[in-house]
Amino acid sequence: MVRGAASTLYDSNAQGGVINIITRKAKRPVSFSLTGRYAGKNGEKYGANLGIRQKGWTSFTNWGWRSRESFVVPDVSKYAYEQISPDGSVKQIEESQADTLQIKGYTVNTVSQRLGYQFNERLSAEVKGSFYSNRQPLVRGGKRYDRYNDVAWGANVKYLLSPQHRFDLSYLNDTYTKTYNYPYAEGTAGDPKSITPYRNHQQTARLNYTLLTDKHTVSLGAEMSNDYLKHYMLKDSGAVSGTQWSVYGQEEWHIHPQLNLVAGVRLDKPWRYSAHFTPKVSLLYRPLDNLTLRANYSHGYRPPTLKEVYQDFNMMNVMHVVGNPNLRPETSEQISFSAEYEWNRLNLSASVFHNRYRYYIGYESVSADTIRYANFDDRKTTGVEVSARYTTTYGLHVRATYNYIKDYQMSNGHGRFAQSYNTSDVRPHSLTFGAAYHYVVSKSLTATADFNGHWGCAFSQYDYRLLRNSQTGVELPVMYRYRFDARTFCSLNLGVQLPKRGITVGLLIDNLFDYRDRAATASVQLPDVGRTFVGTIKIDVDKLF
Repeated sequence: MVRGAASTLYDSNAQGGVINIITRKAKRPVSFSLTGRYAGKNGEKYGANLGIRQKGWTSFTNWGWRSRESFVVPDVSKYAYEQISPDGSVKQIEESQADTLQIKGYTVNTVSQRLGYQFNERLSAEVKGSFYSNRQPLVRGGKRYDRYNDVAWGANVKYLLSPQHRFDLSYLNDTYTKTYNYPYAEGTAGDPKSITPYRNHQQTARLNYTLLTDKHTVSLGAEMSNDYLKHYMLKDSGAVSGTQWSVYGQEEWHIHPQLNLVAGVRLDKPWRYSAHFTPKVSLLYRPLDNLTLRANYSHGYRPPTLKEVYQDFNMMNVMHVVGNPNLRPETSEQISFSAEYEWNRLNLSASVFHNRYRYYIGYESVSADTIRYANFDDRKTTGVEVSARYTTTYGLHVRATYNYIKDYQMSNGHGRFAQSYNTSDVRPHSLTFGAAYHYVVSKSLTATADFNGHWGCAFSQYDYRLLRNSQTGVELPVMYRYRFDARTFCSLNLGVQLPKRGITVGLLIDNLFDYRDRAATASVQLPDVGRTFVGTIKIDVDKLF
């Protein structure tokens, strides 16, 4: 995981960070496992994995199915908020009655396949493919259901010219669609009918060269990505596309056993915008065997998406959302420092970062019923994270992490609303904590207990709008203030493992103390349905015999 826009190899447009997920590969000649998860009306999930490793071939197949019914989350009390006028007067507004929020259910099927072959010590190749399908329940009086499909496939080739020189060539093709399905279209005597208002097709090709020496690791590469979008939110439900070309270089220099430097630069040439350089540099220093210090400075770069430029969507004459062809690419600068200390079974770490944006892309109010994408300069984020982990000699692990984030996003309003209100929706204080206990009863039986919790502080969010007087038609600026209570969610996971039989059985109690939001219909946070009991099982079939 790389925080912020510090990645040279994996693009610069992920301003928050990059997570590199390395999927599982087959390690034994044959491995086969089954998994299950059941929570009653709160859903069920089942899966199967098959791994094969034979004579240079590796194969890993995954199948999954999960389903959950639609449900309604009621407000505990009436939703209340404040309306602030330009003269500073505050009006308390309360909904006429407690509302409810409907959460759609789903039925999801997934299948994925990876197939690799090692031709010789120098050459290997892999092909992969996956299918995802999410069918949601009937809507609009039982006449329509929505289906979301994703089909992805790709391949990569690795070639070792010598132990010091390696080439990697990869290609990925991904198509995501949303379809409206009418099981019984009018006038067709039951013939099915479907409409595809959304299609996103992305292609990425990448060539990377790596040079390995005793003290240096050099990476050079080029990348091409193409994005095609057909969207019902574009004018006349049209289609647009764009291509970005990129080259990059990075060196990791082991200056000293205790000192390591990574420096890189990336050049991106997106569609309809000029080329842009983003430099990155990080330093790692170990003054002691158990103390690690890190420093990082990097630039981020995110060109506007196709939707942000071309959107033209009328939401049932209630709100008009439009793109902005004059948008400038969003850039950022980030600096961070961290320290990690280990002593016996204790691990302590602390980090601080600051991220400042230029030409941040967000919404601005054009009129009472129109918003559009625009650039803003007043966006910056500062954060501190402190964590501790301790492992006892008798199988108990305890951990806690505190986060403070000052996310500063000024209002896009006018007059007194232009400078006085922070419209960020990020909770400034949060705490994650937990304890896990692992007890070996015998060689054939192990018991585990894992307690996890997360606390987020209370905070207020401001939202600027233009309000039209229904009698005079005059539009006046107003600021809305929404208050959110502190939230604490805890879970308890109990498990029993039979290592020799490859069987693991568990019971999860989610939202252990049955926390519920007073106003589930409020924006910013996802509602919770209350305490949930989940039964889980995993069987490694190849270990049964």
